[in-house]
Amino acid sequence: MKKFVTAFAAGVATVFGLFAATYEVADSTELVTAVANAGAGDEIVLLEGSYTVSAPLTLAAGADMRGATGDWKGVTITSGQACALLTMQKGSTVSKITFADGKGHGVEMHGGVLENCRVTGCVRAGNHAFGVGVYNDNGQVLGCLIDGNQGQDHFTGAGIYQQGADALIDRCVITNNPSARAYGNRNGTDGRLGLGAALKGGTISNSLVAWNAITKCEAANFVNASGVALYGGSMVNCT
Repeated sequence: MKKFVTAFAAGVATVFGLFAATYEVADSTELVTAVANAGAGDEIVLLEGSYTVSAPLTLAAGADMRGATGDWKGVTITSGQACALLTMQKGSTVSKITFADGKGHGVEMHGGVLENCRVTGCVRAGNHAFGVGVYNDNGQVLGCLIDGNQGQDHFTGAGIYQQGADALIDRCVITNNPSARAYGNRNGTDGRLGLGAALKGGTISNSLVAWNAITKCEAANFVNASGVALYGGSMVNCT
């Protein structure tokens, strides 16, 4: 792992202090170490390749992470031990990475920006599960492909679940997030499922939501939307 430290010029105030580090990583061990050490203002750069994690990564608030190739096709983070993949915080930007085959959330957002990424092949089961591919709480999901994520049993939002007044999904493709059977989530009005996207707040705009299929609905008293379940927030200029 290579670490580069940038010192800001004297007299220049930053919200992160006087120094910021860039961690350049080339394998899974280096990635885990970099995420553990990176703080606000630091950046983690993943060189081309596939990275396997055995426990979820938690990116510090204000730290950024990106793929070095400029395209999410060149860098993949996957799960080797049936775990979720990434939790990110307010002030962080994650870009140009594929998150694949997580068991739980692919990406769990508590603020921050997920940009030009792919989240695919994640599976989550269990009662009152929100968000399989992406769980977005007041973050921004921009220009992402969210596909092939599967919810099982009582869940809401196989592709993406979103809440928070400032949350945003924009310029995304949300497709082929299937369920062989679906109950909907039994948490009050959150039983509307939404295989592609489920919104409790915020906005989805300029996005394509298509080919998210339910094979069997198990309970007639749930509102089982296979495309978008909109029970809060707004949907603008989408297909």
